[in-house]
Amino acid sequence: MPLPTTKVKFLYIAGITKLLSLFTSCAAQAGNGGHLMYTCNGQGFYSDSVETTATTVENHGFYSINGYPILYQADGLSGPGPHKLYPMLPSTLIYTSGSVSIYFLIVDRRGTAQGMVYSSGGQYVTCDKA
Repeated sequence: MPLPTTKVKFLYIAGITKLLSLFTSCAAQAGNGGHLMYTCNGQGFYSDSVETTATTVENHGFYSINGYPILYQADGLSGPGPHKLYPMLPSTLIYTSGSVSIYFLIVDRRGTAQGMVYSSGGQYVTCDKA
């Protein structure tokens, strides 16, 4: 005799919830591994986090979290356009939603990090490269 539909749906939802929770905890691991790449308004961003984020933007160009990535245009950017901005959080491997970020990685069409900016007073300010 088959299980009632509601029980199966509940087990299915519980399994999905566990997987999402595991992914979120793994993604939120400390992102301060590797070497310092950028300093933005006193916050350091490290190579592990920068490279993981750039790869994610490249591999999931169709995928959006909180409306990002967004197109970004500025003079003097390296790499082929169009360039995109993707949010970053200090000490976090990759942004997965939730917290509002003022820090953004600039990624070119090939998925290569081309710099960082932070939002201040409605404008983007270029971060220092380490």
